[in-house]
Amino acid sequence: MIRVLIADNEALMRTGVRLVLEDYDEIRVVAEAQDTCEAVDACRGHTVDVALLDIRMPGDGITAVAELACLSPRTRAVMLAAFGEESTVTSALRAGAHGYLLKDTGPHAFIDAVRRAAAGDPVLASQVTRQLVEGPAWVTAATRLRAGSQP
Repeated sequence: MIRVLIADNEALMRTGVRLVLEDYDEIRVVAEAQDTCEAVDACRGHTVDVALLDIRMPGDGITAVAELACLSPRTRAVMLAAFGEESTVTSALRAGAHGYLLKDTGPHAFIDAVRRAAAGDPVLASQVTRQLVEGPAWVTAATRLRAGSQP
């Protein structure tokens, strides 16, 4: 059984994520939270295998990751975000996040990511991985210009 916490300040987002997760017998939503304080409290009161945390929720999702890493080191924190800015992704990973997914992730890929996170594997949206590997667009373009090719 994979026990999941959903933390997002938007009720519609929490409900949608819960509905996707509830279709799978091996996944159980044990708590929901709308801000960092509630997310941390939920991990105090429940055993959580995977915490799905909105990066922009009140109190800051990255703060929640850092607090959960101390409070519940076995919990795998996966950030949920609308965008994957490199600085935000790296801040989340440095704070202890085990993954970073974009909110436009499809249901099957999302479930796969929850399963992989629960197994201890890092999970990153493919767009985020590409961005981290290739570097910021302005650096990539500058490198190509120095090499004499077109941006």
